[in-house]
Amino acid sequence: MLGAALKHQGYQYLEQARVPSSLAGRQHTVDFVITHPKEVLVSLKWQGTSGTVEEKVPFEVVRLVHLLAQKQQTVQKGSKSKKNLTETELHARKAYIVLAGTGWNQTLKDWYMRGGLQTYLPHPNVQIIDFYAFMNLVNNKEL
Repeated sequence: MLGAALKHQGYQYLEQARVPSSLAGRQHTVDFVITHPKEVLVSLKWQGTSGTVEEKVPFEVVRLVHLLAQKQQTVQKGSKSKKNLTETELHARKAYIVLAGTGWNQTLKDWYMRGGLQTYLPHPNVQIIDFYAFMNLVNNKEL
């Protein structure tokens, strides 16, 4: 649904792109890397039933803050073995963590979206947002 909305609104993007040199030298897969008209990283966190994804949000913030702090990011699609590897250089300075699904602890979800994590883990260029609010940004071309 998100990919279709991005395409419909004229955004260019890569889906499930890998960033090979992420935190501690580990690879990080970013759900959507918007490449045009602005370069933006989007991490989608789906919680269908109660579980642990809500506890992973702070670490995702750390990973995205780390990526945004780099002068440029290299993202990859495809694979070397299949000889379809492509690399794209970005200068993203904004990222979103999009919270979707009905299984979230609503109190914690609201706390994340109100910026409660900022007190403990400042992240001015990473916005934690509800799926529907993010879709409004996409549809209004406000990313």
